[in-house]
Amino acid sequence: MKITNNRSPLAQGLVHEDYLPLRWKFLEQLPSTNALNHLNESNESYLRIFASLEDPKLSYQGNDEHFSEISHDLTRVELKLNLLLELTRHVLSHQLPLPDRCHVWVGAYGIEWQTGNHPPEGKYVMLDLFLMPHYPLPIELPGQVVDVQQDGELSKVIVAYQGLSEASQDWIAKINFRHHRRKIANQRSTNE
Repeated sequence: MKITNNRSPLAQGLVHEDYLPLRWKFLEQLPSTNALNHLNESNESYLRIFASLEDPKLSYQGNDEHFSEISHDLTRVELKLNLLLELTRHVLSHQLPLPDRCHVWVGAYGIEWQTGNHPPEGKYVMLDLFLMPHYPLPIELPGQVVDVQQDGELSKVIVAYQGLSEASQDWIAKINFRHHRRKIANQRSTNE
């Protein structure tokens, strides 16, 4: 979890820290309302898929024989889908190279990352963040650079999202909560 000052977009809610592929480009202005609606629909769909792929498997403890047969069939289908996803990932990884990974802090209202090449404060940007580097499909995050801080040879850039839907922000918050909960569970298990 990241501690930030109160005016930072990362000050509200949990923040997920990771090393993820990220690229940015300048925007002269924020996308139109129509373009933002399409972008938000795409982001919400992507975040739902990401959350479902991350969700831990639920185990069934009952003795229902019928459920056991269905579970076995579903497992076979899941294995086939996983194989298909892996084959697709392999092909796409050679066709669509990802940007370099960088140290990122992702919040529901903004993002921070470390970089040697950064946009100036006050500029609008479109960020492509690859939450699942195995599958080269980014979430697109429009925003405005609200702070740039020199940190040794690198700079820390903070962007506040602009025009991101409440549903997209909620999905990011849910994913961050899952990461936080998983991190605490892992810490407890290593301390025992």
